[in-house]
Amino acid sequence: MLLPHLFAAVLTLCAVLLRSRLRGRHFGETTGDLPSKGTRNVERLLSASKGESIEALDKHWNTVKTKHFKDIAEAARTIAGAMDMAAGALEGMTYACTRTTTLAEAMERHAAEIVASSWETVLDYGPDRVDPAVPRAAYSHPALRELFPAVSHGVLYLSRCIQYPWTRDIGTAFPQAAGGYRVRRQSDSTLLGVAETVEEAYRLIAAHLPEGCGPAIDGTANDV
Repeated sequence: MLLPHLFAAVLTLCAVLLRSRLRGRHFGETTGDLPSKGTRNVERLLSASKGESIEALDKHWNTVKTKHFKDIAEAARTIAGAMDMAAGALEGMTYACTRTTTLAEAMERHAAEIVASSWETVLDYGPDRVDPAVPRAAYSHPALRELFPAVSHGVLYLSRCIQYPWTRDIGTAFPQAAGGYRVRRQSDSTLLGVAETVEEAYRLIAAHLPEGCGPAIDGTANDV
């Protein structure tokens, strides 16, 4: 979960820059003072001088101060408002990112706790439920002990999710009457191999995990 936290930190930094360094509203207000400052300076020049060139400047200045300076100030205020809105949006994204990360971490912890508890139960089963050597062999593989275990009719099934319907893309070791195990992946009915011992069977299963297989999630097969 490092990446979402890093993304939230970047968003926070961007919002701070917009609000404190760029100072959007202050920028708009300061630029809005330009017309009055410019008018005072030019009108002092016009009142102290005479001639055709000064008259032409006076005429042009009336256009500048009534239209162009007004446009500049309005544009500045528009830009400042947009910058302020952008800062607000970044702050909202930061909150959403942080909240999403927190919820995801809570779900991961919940799933891991369910998986650990289920393994404790399965490892305690007696031979009337499943050959005790089977869950022990599966649990000896770190990648397999992160999956959700369930036993039915003497067979151990492993799932990438903790809710029904469970995934069917993890190999399953089916005991044979003559001894040994047939290892089959139920999702596509692929025979992964035949093993003489339970240890060999689960080495085979661990070697044929789906791409990207990780800890079981708090969800169903549709969420994987």
